[in-house]
Amino acid sequence: MTQLLSERPGPGDNRPLTQSEGADNGRVGRVTVIDARTNDVVATVILNPLANVGDAFRSAGNTLAREPLTGVFDNVVGAFPNLLEAITISGNIAYVPGTCSSPNGPFRFNVNVQSCLSAIDTVQDVEAFGPGTTLNMNVGVNFEPVGTKLFNTNPFALAFKRTAPEGFVAVAATDRLLRVTLDAAGRPTINPPANAADPSKIIRIQLKDPTEILQDDPEDVIGGKNPRGIVLNSKDTRTYVMDFVSRDVAVVDISGDDPTQYKTIARIQSAALPSAGSVDAIVQRGKQLFNSAIGPEGAAANSTRPAGRMSDFGWGTCYSCHVNGLTDSVTWMFADGPRQAISMEKTFTFGDAVIENGAPVLPDSHQRALNWSAVRDEVQDFTRNIRAVSGGGGLIRAALGNPVLEGAAGLAQLPDLRPTANTGLNGDLDAIATYLALGVRAPISPLSSNSRSVKKGRNRFENAGCQNCHGGKNWTASILDYTPPPGAAEIVDAQLIRFLCRVGTFDPNLFADGVSNEIRANNAANVQARGILGFSVPSLISVFASAPYLHSGAAPTLDAVLENVTHRSAGSGGVVLKSIDRDTKPFPQVSPPATVCGPTP
Repeated sequence: MTQLLSERPGPGDNRPLTQSEGADNGRVGRVTVIDARTNDVVATVILNPLANVGDAFRSAGNTLAREPLTGVFDNVVGAFPNLLEAITISGNIAYVPGTCSSPNGPFRFNVNVQSCLSAIDTVQDVEAFGPGTTLNMNVGVNFEPVGTKLFNTNPFALAFKRTAPEGFVAVAATDRLLRVTLDAAGRPTINPPANAADPSKIIRIQLKDPTEILQDDPEDVIGGKNPRGIVLNSKDTRTYVMDFVSRDVAVVDISGDDPTQYKTIARIQSAALPSAGSVDAIVQRGKQLFNSAIGPEGAAANSTRPAGRMSDFGWGTCYSCHVNGLTDSVTWMFADGPRQAISMEKTFTFGDAVIENGAPVLPDSHQRALNWSAVRDEVQDFTRNIRAVSGGGGLIRAALGNPVLEGAAGLAQLPDLRPTANTGLNGDLDAIATYLALGVRAPISPLSSNSRSVKKGRNRFENAGCQNCHGGKNWTASILDYTPPPGAAEIVDAQLIRFLCRVGTFDPNLFADGVSNEIRANNAANVQARGILGFSVPSLISVFASAPYLHSGAAPTLDAVLENVTHRSAGSGGVVLKSIDRDTKPFPQVSPPATVCGPTP
């Protein structure tokens, strides 16, 4: 059984969270070992961080080490196993595919997340080949030529043949199977090229049947989408792949001795797709793109087939930080400072979204101000992440009747907050917003709202005035009350000033200590993180499922959050916080937080 998300290291790592959160070695993966005879937990296997994800993925700076951008890519990058998706046992080794995270800045193409395959010795219940020996399945892909190069993003499920030392990974973000072979010791490899002159022996199998593979597919709508499950038949001649988004099973021929001849021979629809043109179809398209590293084809070399506009050679996805639309729990070193990945199920007030022309209408859809620093007011603003962080071409091709440059070159034409709105500039980008408004569900609390302790906590919550910031159906005061774009007077230091609140969760003195994570990434000089003006009030929907807490991950538990006297009186309301989900009765809607705590120091 796996734990989906990484956790803080155990004994031996004595760094405070303000130093370890955002670090490439700040977490470990953990796999729980259960005795099948007794159902008892007998061990926990630690999947240690990788000290070096590969020389091709070095960075030109080190945010936590206070080394600003230099232009020289000489910093070794580490990563910790995260998003552990499945376990497959072959012989005495258990293999765990997942996504490794490198949250320390600066951001750069193919540095922040990697495609990992960990191995566990099931006899000793330890990492099979020593601590930190997880395989990065992206190593060597960088040597492939344009037209072949495709990173193996978000590996999900794995199955091995019984009669040969080879298996197949369902790579969810690039809609392919990836062949893996094992040596005599069971060590896995994808057989990558060793250098640019070495021919690639990587085998990727498209999930398109013989008629589909011949069709032109510029919009990326043909074939199996988002494979998440895989099984082999008893003769090792067929594998069956569950495609989550396209709702089908792909049948792949893996017979014979020549792996270059492996191919998809059929796709069997397992459930009906939404009717074309319906809102459900828009949600489905948004869900595909949210989980895709490919998307529509672009004009630049890094977005032509087999890649696409969603990332640079298929490297990045929204899923990599927002698993199933929720959160990976990682504190990322952003250009604003350390930022816990925010769960997407609280972007809109569930049930209140108004969809017109394929996009949520603002402010009617009751969307919260976006990011911890309220630097965005539309989901469509995150086209900048596609371009600047994932290195993709971007979905918007034109704005106000003018062409938009592809990739990072077009960022200046697509501002976050002014002078124009980004909604309505591209149907695919709008579809992602509609998916977040209608297609993401909040985790259900394990606590009953009718319990005595929860009712007592609710009374304390109300008596303390917590609802002044955490009121309304989305449990936050940071709900937009205008139609984007905002007026110039609304913006201070690129932040929507009315939607910020200061409650003692930011300490400007930490920047001066020289070691904390309160620093901005992607800067040419060391700059204190944003926070002096306050933060956008987070929603409390399913807050129990998103530890650690605060913008910087500095609070490991809800109790730690409540220990901040300025934020809340110590201990009050703790139980009620753990019980909040979409079924919890909310407090009345409140005004933007500036009316409660004031927008300026």
